[in-house]
Amino acid sequence: MTRPSVPAAALLLALCCACAPNQASAPQASRDARQGEARGQASPSTTVWQVSPFALLVRGHFDGVVTAGEVRRHGDMGVGAADALDGEIAFVDGSVYQFMPGGRVQRPDPSLRIPFAIVTEWTGGASLRLPAGLQYAAPLLPDVDARLPTTNAFYALRLTGTWSVVRARTFRKQDRPYPPLGPAMADTFTFTNVQGTMVGFREPSYVDSLSVPDYHLHFVTADGTRGGHVNGFTARDVLLQYSERPHFTLHMPPGAAASGSPR
Repeated sequence: MTRPSVPAAALLLALCCACAPNQASAPQASRDARQGEARGQASPSTTVWQVSPFALLVRGHFDGVVTAGEVRRHGDMGVGAADALDGEIAFVDGSVYQFMPGGRVQRPDPSLRIPFAIVTEWTGGASLRLPAGLQYAAPLLPDVDARLPTTNAFYALRLTGTWSVVRARTFRKQDRPYPPLGPAMADTFTFTNVQGTMVGFREPSYVDSLSVPDYHLHFVTADGTRGGHVNGFTARDVLLQYSERPHFTLHMPPGAAASGSPR
């Protein structure tokens, strides 16, 4: 997975950009967000919070730099990866799911360390019923892009319902010295005729190595026992909710740039 680097100025622009929100949320949450904006503070319900640039993970920086518990304090919905690349992670309704080989889910302790994650507080959003048979092949979903006000903004996404097919993956635990991230590290599997929830983000193309452009979705079955990073799906009866996020915060903990493989 090789992407062109983004100039430093573009990254600073990405960090500073703000777009008008377009989301349906509880009245009190909306008032709190507006009051926070007036004080120059970004509400968790309008912010995408990320730990470490995605480019570090791509280059083999797999050592966890924050705990799952700390990530959870910044959002109840999102995606990530586990320490030493020991599976990928989903945050759904505040619960943490770790995807193991074969798509098996385990519920990790809050002390699990995480090298990369991106989360937000979910407060609802605009709804879109996906047509039966609609297919998604990561990372593009043009049918949904056509309904968004702009593709130059961050969106939190939540999809619930039934899928005819979900093609998924997770990563296998790696040993030091870590190599750069590559397809050979992934374990892939398929779910058929399955109910569950997908969470994730639609991010603009300009974030590139800073984060993950386009669609990034993780799936958990309705019984919470299986899941993975979504490589593709065929929808049967699926409701998608999307909510624009005007703020992006990148957290760089001490040592994040020094961990993992050498430069």
